[in-house]
Amino acid sequence: MTAAAPILGSETYITFADADTLANDRLNAVEWRTAVAGFEGEGIPAVCRQALITATATLDRLGWTVARASPTQPLTWPADSIPPAIATACAELAFYLLSAEGRRRRTGVQMEMIGQAMVTYFPEVADELPKHVRRLVEPFLRVRSSHSAELIA
Repeated sequence: MTAAAPILGSETYITFADADTLANDRLNAVEWRTAVAGFEGEGIPAVCRQALITATATLDRLGWTVARASPTQPLTWPADSIPPAIATACAELAFYLLSAEGRRRRTGVQMEMIGQAMVTYFPEVADELPKHVRRLVEPFLRVRSSHSAELIA
């Protein structure tokens, strides 16, 4: 399925071309590379566009140390000042969203037993970002830890 490349600064924090370049060096980008390798035609693979836009939307909901320059600015970070770490985090999150691990969600089950096999899930603090993505964006966040909260008066 063909899609137009997302617009940097309006729909995404990284261009498709830059994300694709990063994907060539990442082990966690197998699904991305598979989508690109099987793609023929104009534009980009629709699933890659969706992953980049979803990753950007997820990142844009975070409490950044910067604010939009104007209420009409579509994303927190304008296209001319997106820090490289934010762009990389966007690509890494897009790769994660496409991966089997990103699609799998843990349930509230503490213990599961099937025959003689038993699996225990330890409780985790809910964080919608994988650790490697959170580490990239933490320096730009008002509240840097997923274990903290911000009190807004």
